[in-house]
Amino acid sequence: MIYLRGFMEELRIGFEEAWNYRMNFLSEVINMLLLYFSLIVMNSGSSLKSIYSNGKAGSRELMLIGYILWNFSNMAMNTMSSTVVCEATSGTLEHKYMSIIPIEVLNVATFVQSFILEVLIIAIILIISKVFLDVSIAFNITSIIILLITLIGMYGIGLILGGIALKEKKIGKIVLFLQIFFLFSCDTVAKTSNKVVIKKLIPLTLGNDLVRESITYGNISLSKLCILIVTSLIWLTIGIMVFKIFENKAKRDGKLGYY
Repeated sequence: MIYLRGFMEELRIGFEEAWNYRMNFLSEVINMLLLYFSLIVMNSGSSLKSIYSNGKAGSRELMLIGYILWNFSNMAMNTMSSTVVCEATSGTLEHKYMSIIPIEVLNVATFVQSFILEVLIIAIILIISKVFLDVSIAFNITSIIILLITLIGMYGIGLILGGIALKEKKIGKIVLFLQIFFLFSCDTVAKTSNKVVIKKLIPLTLGNDLVRESITYGNISLSKLCILIVTSLIWLTIGIMVFKIFENKAKRDGKLGYY
């Protein structure tokens, strides 16, 4: 019961902070809309239609699907590293580790809070996209499940970044590089060459493909789904292990309270 109270309290604190800094939320929505409209103007999704040519979704819808998954993936990837940096800056990181509530419970609460805010942002983008561009997406249960599985893997990558942030603190350039790489190399807004082997190791790539299959055709490849599940679980496992390694090192070196 105490874990649940700690979880809910962390959620409350997160939402209060988001409300107090609501201009940041608004600026994030504006930035995401500007990037989305820029991709539309550049006709970025034209190459995707040839791959899903027998489906009902057009190139803009296919591109929007990838863009939405990319934004959710960024959220999953950034949550841990940004939390570590913010907590270290404010001097509260060490206090969290001294709490009677396990840090894992607090981290999950932070992720859930970030996910809910991201859903609100995506909802705004979908509404504006429908009103001004007549581009809409009808997500089904299968596509939502695929999204959640994808986020498990991307959160694993985020745990790795969070571990690095415990040691280095400032990793903004690394995160920005990964965001750009995932946008243009993981079949997010355009089909990329299969010669980019590393993209196949990223959950976002297969997640993009499966969600598009689900929405466009109404069914998916079960073999691809199994690969996505395994890939995401591997990334999550690696992420937990790497984060624990950096966490233990930071504790030994007494660096949790330093920025």
